[in-house]
Amino acid sequence: MRPGGVADLLELRALAAIPLLSSDGPLGLVLCGHPEPRTRWRPGTRELLSQLALEGTVVVDNARLRAVERYDATHDALTGLLNRKAFLDALESQIGHAKRSGSTIAVLLLDLDRFKEVNDYLGHLHGDALLVDVAARLQSSLRQEDSLARLGGDEFALMLTTGATRSGAEVVAAKIAASLDAAFEVGGHTLHVDASVGVALYPDHALDATGLLQRADTAMYTAKGSGMGSAVYDCSVEGRAAEALGLLGELRRALQGTRELRLHYQPKIDLRTGHVSGVEALVRWAHPRHGLLGPDRFVPLAEETGLVRTLTSFVVPEALAQVRSWQELGIDLRVAVNISARDVSDKELPAKVAQWLDNEGVEGRSLVVEVTERTVMDDRSHAAGALESLPVDEIKIDRQFLCLGRSRRSVIRSIIALGHDLDMRVVAEGVETQEHAEWLARMGCDEAQGYHFSRPLPAVELERWIASAPDEPGWLNVAARD
Repeated sequence: MRPGGVADLLELRALAAIPLLSSDGPLGLVLCGHPEPRTRWRPGTRELLSQLALEGTVVVDNARLRAVERYDATHDALTGLLNRKAFLDALESQIGHAKRSGSTIAVLLLDLDRFKEVNDYLGHLHGDALLVDVAARLQSSLRQEDSLARLGGDEFALMLTTGATRSGAEVVAAKIAASLDAAFEVGGHTLHVDASVGVALYPDHALDATGLLQRADTAMYTAKGSGMGSAVYDCSVEGRAAEALGLLGELRRALQGTRELRLHYQPKIDLRTGHVSGVEALVRWAHPRHGLLGPDRFVPLAEETGLVRTLTSFVVPEALAQVRSWQELGIDLRVAVNISARDVSDKELPAKVAQWLDNEGVEGRSLVVEVTERTVMDDRSHAAGALESLPVDEIKIDRQFLCLGRSRRSVIRSIIALGHDLDMRVVAEGVETQEHAEWLARMGCDEAQGYHFSRPLPAVELERWIASAPDEPGWLNVAARD
């Protein structure tokens, strides 16, 4: 026996120890001591100690198992954060305390923008790895007293009990956004992640845990739809959200062959010859109650829900069928169609487009696929990779540059020069005046479109518009037609 050890403390002259052993390794020791020195223990004593060790092992193993079960029941298996049930229980408990003390609580709900494309494009293993890294970033940016949970998928929730005011929650939302600024390295891929954050406050917005989470969810979708990054719950949004859900259901029905969706075509003018060089197909919805709706009313809804791929599967074949009809009339026009980030990340898209072209007997040169800069920026972790394999041969100047007037003309000149250096055609949209058209032509812009030439027209009206143009139109003489 070692002097000063357990035996000395208990004034024992003899000590026997039997280990507690489990399948995972040693758990501890069963000790038996005696105040008199001895070299041997009676057989009954040894058997008793062995039985105690066996039963002790079972007790300790069961206690550890229950602890693991309690942890698993309250924590997310992937990230180690609290799970939905534990978060709601903790929030309900904190609400009870807040009622008694008159304090406030803030709930922040966030999800990762376009996370689904990470899984679709890179696979679920990479998606899970990204979630683990995001959880670690979020945890490191928060205070010790803040409660962070993963509710499921790419959705996280945060409860603030200190500084739980509107301004305090907005500061935390900004910290969350800042924590995600740096790129993530996942499986050899560099991924950029943005999040949308919704904020709801107790007692201002709801009086129970479920209600607070629902209000934060509404605010989160407000943030996502506005592109602001974060938003505090606004009760007036509830009505708009209900209207949007109704519109979404009607859009699903419209895509099932009701013939309510139709294409209008805006001509593109060759600024050197004045002739129509092509058209852009723009979808419209002849809604039975709301009248003719522009794409800004329903395309964002389709993009948020994934319905945009179904919409694309309507627009592209419809546009190609119209190209074939025009070719049969002797009208040879290229048609441009817009695709979204979800389309770009669709690995089957090239095969689909090839099939649509084949179905209509139209050559690929007659189709232009337009990808907006917003698509690339919003989904840069996937869109950029997909774009590397696409033959980009045209660059488009957004209408906002023309609307900003002379102050942005140096930018437009640079875009035109860059496009030509890269052997690309340069197209300007949103041309509203004769001055715009003349200046763009002098700068060497190849094509232009806008209301100065024509608004988007149904196919039959566009045919009449083309037929009414003079045989030798100089672009300066192309007047606005309505």
